[in-house]
Amino acid sequence: MAWGVKEDQITITVNHLAGNKVKSLFMIPAFVKIDSSNVHRLAEALSTNESLLELNLSGHNFGVDGAALIGSAIGNHKNITTVSIGHDTIGTDLKQFQALFKEILERSNSITSLSLSKKSLNLESMKIITPLLIGNSTLTQLDLSDNDIDIESLELLGTFLSNPKCNVSTLVLSNNKFHDKSQDLSLSDIFIDSLIQCKSLKKLQLSENYLGDMGAVRLARFMKLNENTEELDINDCGISSKGAMAIGDALVSWSGSQLSISSNPMVGHYLVSNWTQSPTKQSNVQKLHLRGCLIGDDGIISLCNNICNGLLPKLQVLDLAHNRITVKSLNMLSNILIQSNNENSYKPTIETLDISFNVLGSEGKDTICQWISTGSIQTLKQFNLNSVKMGFYDIADICKYLLNNQSSIKHMDIQENTDKPQTDQTHNHSNYNNNNHCNDDDDDDNDDDEEDPRDTEFYENHQELQDEKEIIFKWR
Repeated sequence: MAWGVKEDQITITVNHLAGNKVKSLFMIPAFVKIDSSNVHRLAEALSTNESLLELNLSGHNFGVDGAALIGSAIGNHKNITTVSIGHDTIGTDLKQFQALFKEILERSNSITSLSLSKKSLNLESMKIITPLLIGNSTLTQLDLSDNDIDIESLELLGTFLSNPKCNVSTLVLSNNKFHDKSQDLSLSDIFIDSLIQCKSLKKLQLSENYLGDMGAVRLARFMKLNENTEELDINDCGISSKGAMAIGDALVSWSGSQLSISSNPMVGHYLVSNWTQSPTKQSNVQKLHLRGCLIGDDGIISLCNNICNGLLPKLQVLDLAHNRITVKSLNMLSNILIQSNNENSYKPTIETLDISFNVLGSEGKDTICQWISTGSIQTLKQFNLNSVKMGFYDIADICKYLLNNQSSIKHMDIQENTDKPQTDQTHNHSNYNNNNHCNDDDDDDNDDDEEDPRDTEFYENHQELQDEKEIIFKWR
């Protein structure tokens, strides 16, 4: 990797490229500024280089002629696969935008990943780049996040996605401006139809856009009809009850493997409220992220009951952090974590569970210790319990139970739960040895400073847990 540095303009960078050893090049504007006065030197160096695979020229303003020059050099490069390029407002600098991407996209046969994140793309720039994208069949990853893309821009993009030559497998559209408040529209049916027709799309990121209920309902139709997309991110999208029910209805028969719908606090229990209905086909979902959806105990009860009834038979990762769940939910979660001796009962599949940032306290500790004591946790490998209002000795108890009982757990995060100061046992013992000449009165004064035996037991158990059972136990 080479980082462009400000020494004799870009001579060092040019020499790196000439050596044909550098594979990644990041030109940071704060260190070296590429503009119309020196862009020709970089273009010339790229024209003779054969080693480069990744190029980041974000933040540089090349001018119109310079953009065409550097675009041609990048487009003609035989091996570059990953490109991020353009100054922050190039999406509104239409002449430079067209000069740059016309050369890159019409010439390149090697670029598979293109990032246009934070480039001020809008309807006018999308009118320019969409025909160029349609003519390109090598791109597999396209990042258009953090721009000004609206509904009409999405529909233009859809003409590319629905094109038979489109090979994009990852599309990032996070933090744009999909929602038309004047018409209460989000994710138009035209764009959804294009997504449904896109056979190559595997991962779609729409987080931090206001989709609302109508957008979620339209997206649910996409989930039901597109059988190729595997991952869908719709975090922080303003989804509430109606949209949540539509997404939930699609989820139980979805062919995808990962849904992230976190940070939608109005989702509540509605996501799972219709799950008693029989799905049309079996769900393939393996990872379900519901962090910050505030589904509560009622939602957890419904979720667990339906999992036990076979609605998500392949589920491995379940994120329930920040959901206002209590010990009541823990009693239900045991049903999807603990293997029953009954041959006809539900067979747990969960490998990762996160219930952080819920108020569980010492009562929750007792329940979790009871889980571990059964010796029947056989699939759970990672368990996160960060900031659940447990005390130091609650943590010590869980550590002890993990040490003394068999389970499949190999990694536990239980941090941000106690204010107990860290104890340096070696330091304490050294202090004792160095001061053993103190008089009896001093010994009496130091009685209050002696370490609680439970502390010593915990530190020993914690060390043994790591050394003997190879369990990672992060508590501070």
